Amino acid sequence: MLLATPSVSVCIPVYNGETYLGETIRSVLDQTYGDFELVILDNGSTDKSGQIARSFGDHTFLLGALVGGNTGGQKLPAYDLFASGGFLRGSGYRPGALIGDRIQFARVLYYQKLVRQTLLEGMYAGLSVEVLKMGGSPAPNTPVGWIKSGSVYLGVDTILGPLYLAYGQSSGGLRSFYFYLGRPF
Repeated sequence: MLLATPSVSVCIPVYNGETYLGETIRSVLDQTYGDFELVILDNGSTDKSGQIARSFGDHTFLLGALVGGNTGGQKLPAYDLFASGGFLRGSGYRPGALIGDRIQFARVLYYQKLVRQTLLEGMYAGLSVEVLKMGGSPAPNTPVGWIKSGSVYLGVDTILGPLYLAYGQSSGGLRSFYFYLGRPF
């Protein structure tokens, strides 16, 4: 019965409903009847509804991807090149160390809320797994092919914004420590 179909499906359509979505999810999960599935349909919300749906509770998974390049035949000018590297964008490399006129990037990010605070949102521990490929780099030492990297970090919400202490490492053997204030993604 690993993939048994539940007898009830509860569907919650949402569009910019961050104000009530958490309360709605909690209401469904607190029911005494247990043979159900919960399906949340985000209809292109521009608020935090999608993030609330993916991270209800203390655990959050975030997926991210970026693909970019020049569609014309000419080379991009230096000011339009893609730059990557740094915390959660090619961990292990220093920020901006990887440049090129084409980028392929994907990341899986997981974090867990460790402490709930009343004034601020809390303290978190997390990790990331990242893959990155740069093309058309004018720098001779930019790696060719897929770069695999990852990081582990602690984060805390402060009055100034999120503050991170992190360690990152790449498949090329580069390692970095990060002390980062602000949203890195």
